[in-house]
Amino acid sequence: MPSVNPFSILQTQRTYLQKHLQLKGTHLLDYLLEKNVITPRQLEDIEDIPQTSKKISKLLTLLMKRPPHEFEHFMTGLEGEQDHVKDHLQGCLDKVSSEENCNIDVEMEEDPESMDEFTENDCGDDTDDESVESDSEEDIGQPLKLIKEFKMDPEEQDVTLHVKVMKVGQVEEKSNKRQFMATVADATSAVDICVREETLFDKFKLEGCIILRNVTWTGRILFTKPSSTATFAMEFRVPKEVTANAFGTGDPVTISKVCSLPDMSWFKLRGKIVKQSPLTKRKCFGKVLSYCQVKLKDDTGSVYVDVWGDIAEQMQLGKVVEVGSCKKRQTSSPDDPCVTTTTKSSVKFLTSTLLKQIQKDRRYQRGTLVGTDVTLYMSCPNPRCFRYQLTDGQCESCLRQIPDRDQLNYGVASIDILTQKGNIHSLTVYWTQLLKFFRLFKKTQPGRDKEKIVKTFNDLWNKTVKFQACGIVSKFKL
Repeated sequence: MPSVNPFSILQTQRTYLQKHLQLKGTHLLDYLLEKNVITPRQLEDIEDIPQTSKKISKLLTLLMKRPPHEFEHFMTGLEGEQDHVKDHLQGCLDKVSSEENCNIDVEMEEDPESMDEFTENDCGDDTDDESVESDSEEDIGQPLKLIKEFKMDPEEQDVTLHVKVMKVGQVEEKSNKRQFMATVADATSAVDICVREETLFDKFKLEGCIILRNVTWTGRILFTKPSSTATFAMEFRVPKEVTANAFGTGDPVTISKVCSLPDMSWFKLRGKIVKQSPLTKRKCFGKVLSYCQVKLKDDTGSVYVDVWGDIAEQMQLGKVVEVGSCKKRQTSSPDDPCVTTTTKSSVKFLTSTLLKQIQKDRRYQRGTLVGTDVTLYMSCPNPRCFRYQLTDGQCESCLRQIPDRDQLNYGVASIDILTQKGNIHSLTVYWTQLLKFFRLFKKTQPGRDKEKIVKTFNDLWNKTVKFQACGIVSKFKL
């Protein structure tokens, strides 16, 4: 019987860890990075998440995918600073181990098998085996993969493919290394590849077919590495719909079908924007991008979408849009939209007569305040820029360089609302709505002091409030 993966204890103890595990002010994440338990990109993803509870949820999800032998690194990372968490997990593991041993004893008693007896089936004929081996050819080499076999996986090492080059980008220099992006496809799907080995550059000819060996799939794109090779190969035809379906540029899917699509699927969406959050800036894979969240609705249903970059700046409440190259993803929190735009996404505005029967969603939701987390940040004195942080003194909104004396300190809160259906809904509340929220309950304004803001929130726990929100709260009322 296989032994249990110790990382599985993180699932059963998830509630305990959400309450007691600490990331801020500890060396846990740095230690896991040092031991290659998490990657630099994964660390960046965790650090980009504003809410502590979501950071922990993301880390636990990543750890549960790691091999058993790396659990000791996680436990070592807890030593000294979080011994109480380590001791708790070790106790849970010891209990599981002892129960497992009891189960093994019971199984052996119920189904005893003599180790000393042999049957004719247990004794193979050496001569027959030898003759079979001599007649068979040894199976060597790497297995040839189809793109669809790994495209939905979070990662895949040392992949070998027979592909056609569909697109070749310009050579760029990044981190003192020349590289370019390309698109490759087979009969099942298509993916992007980052080619970083100059010995492979001449193999990527438009419409040419190659066999690629030892390339790595990261969950988003393929990467070449020093051990990667490429050889010219037999030509084959790739139907147009293969690349269209692979990157979500074909016919739009109805919104009701989105939830049934597997994670990592690409598709095109069509719908009316019935809700929209204010435009702000967020970090995504190391870049600061424009961001908003929208609720799209068609005749079959509705879905929330994270919209990034230039497309976010084009979104308009009440407009009917067609958004290509959307992607379904596995979220770290139930409050995060399962659909996001990508770097390939484009938007097309359709006639307003389409979906004219669908109205804007101006409904209020009701809930009880049960949790808060407050973050202070420096911002521009321009009142329209209060949602934007300063990066090295530069405003992310108006792009002005703000002297230290003119910078303003603002607060943003992540609040947990318990809805009438018993669900916890996490929302972001920026400064102006924070002040209005406190005024609703006739609370003295706490100023720009984090401890006072948190204390004021604590005084309001279990208070019921109505709100309009699309990820970010736009309005409160009692």
